[in-house]
Amino acid sequence: FLFFFLLCLCCIQEMDIVREVVIGTVTPLLKEKTGFDLRVVREYLYENAIRGFQLDFLLTIITAALFWAFVFFFSAPVLRFLSPKGYGEASAHQRSQWRNRASSSVHALFVTPVALFFVLTDEALINDKHFGISPNAEFLFCVSIGYFLYDLFLCVIDFKSQGFAFLMHAVLCGFTYICVLCPALEWYGLVFLLFEASTPFINLQWMMIQAGVKNNALLATNGALAALVFFLFRLVMGTYSLYVVDHTILSGQVDPIPLFARAFFVASGSLLGVLNYFWFYKILSFLKKKPTPVPSKKKD
Repeated sequence: FLFFFLLCLCCIQEMDIVREVVIGTVTPLLKEKTGFDLRVVREYLYENAIRGFQLDFLLTIITAALFWAFVFFFSAPVLRFLSPKGYGEASAHQRSQWRNRASSSVHALFVTPVALFFVLTDEALINDKHFGISPNAEFLFCVSIGYFLYDLFLCVIDFKSQGFAFLMHAVLCGFTYICVLCPALEWYGLVFLLFEASTPFINLQWMMIQAGVKNNALLATNGALAALVFFLFRLVMGTYSLYVVDHTILSGQVDPIPLFARAFFVASGSLLGVLNYFWFYKILSFLKKKPTPVPSKKKD
């Protein structure tokens, strides 16, 4: 998180003094200890990838990250009220998972309908899907970058529970939307936010199982919706959209976009596509199992 924050500071045009102080103090120490030259990375990113990255973006990202952390920490009373058995009797580790899923659901419920609205109505992006710029879309990207930054922090401190796949997902999504803010392919960036449409259904399925819900019809219906929405948005629409973006980039239609951003779009899109199919397999395997809540480790 600290490295990401410092790198953003170093790339912002409006913060010349802060940038020079950070580079002048951190770079020698970092190079001495690790051999990593922050100045070289900063110059490359600033000249080739993040010219358009503005101070407002960074402030919005930091504010969003703090907001999602706030949702995580202060969702406990709501979860305890909604599920006194599932959340109230859970262990500390399980409660952390409850809160994490609550924050991811709030993020998905916010960005999905807003992104869909902009995809269908934002004329600046509809008329130019490659280079169109929309302040509304950029604000939404900053909110999501803040969420993935918060999610990355959780994956790092609780790697055993989250696993490598979720860590990679947070990194790839976060930096993909940073590249979108170059600006580049903002309309497709909104389309990719629609991938989150299945998240509330998946989280609700997990919460109902942990809460010991016995209504098999409800579990089956929500599980079927989770699988269907995931299939439609991530596999059908997602695979096609990733193909279009990769073809657009590799065919040279967006050469004015910085090389760094183009390369990252292609690489991250391919990896996220693989993750989508992997997770769909995990969802189907999960739905086939008999619902059994994880035993609580909370002492009497």
